[in-house]
Amino acid sequence: MPKRVAAAELDQVQNTVERCAQGVSLAELHAKLKQDFSRRTLSRRLAELLAAERIQRRGAKSAARYSRRNDDQSATPLPRAGRAAVGFDTPDGEVRIEFSTAARKILTYVSHSPATRTPCGYDRSLLHGYLPNITAYIPDRLRSHLYKLGTPIAAERAGGVLFTIHSNRPFFNGAYSLPTAI
Repeated sequence: MPKRVAAAELDQVQNTVERCAQGVSLAELHAKLKQDFSRRTLSRRLAELLAAERIQRRGAKSAARYSRRNDDQSATPLPRAGRAAVGFDTPDGEVRIEFSTAARKILTYVSHSPATRTPCGYDRSLLHGYLPNITAYIPDRLRSHLYKLGTPIAAERAGGVLFTIHSNRPFFNGAYSLPTAI
């Protein structure tokens, strides 16, 4: 039979969580309540509060932050044509992001349910005209730019092991790299 937890213990943990406006991690909470709870007991009390929906958790595992439950967690209203920014809830509070007109149209479109969206298909002529390693869907200038962005600096040099013979003995140099031409 599971142990009954006193309501005062749960209230104490909940009140400590609610006092932290930015949320609190398990380690921070344990530092505040170290004299009253072990870390494992505190973790169990948090799990009970979460199950009872008295607090909320953002993140997972060691990055989890516990905070006051917002009962007014309604969805962010869709942007209207005259609005310049849209607000999003984050662990640090609401963040307002400026959107261009095109971005607002896209956000409004994808915020609708999939059943109300206009279905789209493939452009068959584009698919049939594609020849692997010969033609491309995007322009050459954009492809070269994306290639530069995606290529790490270390990829410019081939790493490896240099094997040479010194005094009739094999010599391996693991820190050797050959420059390559691009």
